[in-house]
Amino acid sequence: MRTKQTLPIQGFEIESIATPGIFHPVMGQFLLLGSVCLFLPFLASGHMIHYRSADPSASLLNSQARGPTTSNISDIFVGRCEEHVQCLQQDQCNTNTTLRGTCDQLWGTFVDAFAYKDPCQAGNDDYDAVIAAAMPHANKDESLFWSGLPKLALNNGRVTGRYTILEETLPGYIANGLTWCGQTGAPGINYNTPCPSAYSSGCANETMYTFWRAASRAFARQATGTISVALDGSRTNPPAFRNTSTFATNELPNLNTAAVTHVNILLVYDISVKGDNRRALCDKGSIKDLQTLLTDRGFTYTCIEGPRGFKFLQCAGDPDNARCVEACSFAVIPNASIALVLAASLLIKLVTGVRN
Repeated sequence: MRTKQTLPIQGFEIESIATPGIFHPVMGQFLLLGSVCLFLPFLASGHMIHYRSADPSASLLNSQARGPTTSNISDIFVGRCEEHVQCLQQDQCNTNTTLRGTCDQLWGTFVDAFAYKDPCQAGNDDYDAVIAAAMPHANKDESLFWSGLPKLALNNGRVTGRYTILEETLPGYIANGLTWCGQTGAPGINYNTPCPSAYSSGCANETMYTFWRAASRAFARQATGTISVALDGSRTNPPAFRNTSTFATNELPNLNTAAVTHVNILLVYDISVKGDNRRALCDKGSIKDLQTLLTDRGFTYTCIEGPRGFKFLQCAGDPDNARCVEACSFAVIPNASIALVLAASLLIKLVTGVRN
């Protein structure tokens, strides 16, 4: 008799078919990990996983180099809105679309927030009507916040379906990668010269920065259950966690202490970093600062160094990386003694037909 079981690997859930008495559970785990390693080259070539790659500068909160307003922005805006609402990207579909009104109406509300205005004088509430008409939403236990990992965080959610980040919700999906700014003269939108950034002198209230902060506040307020915070554990300057980061200043203060039950801190290590890439650890440095802030707000937390789901996703893009090869070799055969015991056990079961 064959039974189906779901075996979770952090960030991935894989269904396997097991025959009682034939495969020992421990051996099944090794075979499962081995299969993940075996198929990494196929994952990398796109034969088994299909997703739209994230823009390297996915969060425009941190983007400094910009051009003028994106050409044909109205068509792109409305098109992405319809795509999200109608769930046309089915493998990336978020069924919890929150649009109030139509996509054309949302575009009109969006334009009103910045057109014919100084792009460096945006009000804190300029985009409130936009967010109210297109509230970000994630299912319980699926909200993922991140810092320093724009592409990896987005691709993890799209590939595994386990997490949702702001850029996958309706307002984030529409605005991700776009550039926009207004001008006081006609036509009200600047299509000709580079838009300023919040890092420009005298432009702390820059319009795009204001939009993303409004969206991230709303994303934090809707989070429920266990949330996750993914941090770049391989960087040192800036550190993995900063007290001035968007999460620290804008999202953490807006988490609902009655709705969020636990926080998972995920320290993701960059496999491309030479030498020791484990530069942030759970028990020291900036991560202790984050833990103090969480405790002060009444949240319990778990800290995980090197979550395997994020590592496997990196290995899918670089399967020949030494860290991926090493991980696979230890995953499949941790040592010769265990391998021999498992092989002997399997042989005995096959010959004698013994059932557990």
